[in-house]
Amino acid sequence: MLLATLVAAIWGFNFVIIEVGLDNFPPLLFAALRFAAAAFPTVLFVRRPNVPWRWFVTIGLPQLLATALVVGGVAIVSLRRRICTPTAVSPELQPAATR
Repeated sequence: MLLATLVAAIWGFNFVIIEVGLDNFPPLLFAALRFAAAAFPTVLFVRRPNVPWRWFVTIGLPQLLATALVVGGVAIVSLRRRICTPTAVSPELQPAATR
């Protein structure tokens, strides 16, 4: 239960990091930095499995493509969050309570 709470807290804090990061970096650069920050500890602590190189090519290339698509998706979400802020919405579409 403690681990689940920790994961939920880290996941929720991620939105704060996104808001602060998008104030300081362009969306595509910020998405690349987020994935680099996640990949760095993985490269340091996970050792290479003892399998032939052909498996790396057979499995690794599609996985690399999938990772590129995920990074692109995160970048698009970051770009949307930067462009579609509540202040960018016209006053007619905002609820009366926020005027």
